[in-house]
Amino acid sequence: MDSKSYKDCDVDWATTDMFKNGWYWTRVEFTETRGVQHWHSLAKLPNVLDAALLGRIIHNGRVVQQELK
Repeated sequence: MDSKSYKDCDVDWATTDMFKNGWYWTRVEFTETRGVQHWHSLAKLPNVLDAALLGRIIHNGRVVQQELK
């Protein structure tokens, strides 16, 4: 994790802005047959909504829409 620009605004975790900080994670794997490397990477950009949160919002909206029909 890259913590160079990490900003811890408040002492209380419930009041901190979860979108202010960004991070990245990578790992390298090698294929079993030929030993060729490939990378897996995840990145969360600062001030950008998480994809998991967006997906949950969309899913909840679809559930409500089905219940209203």
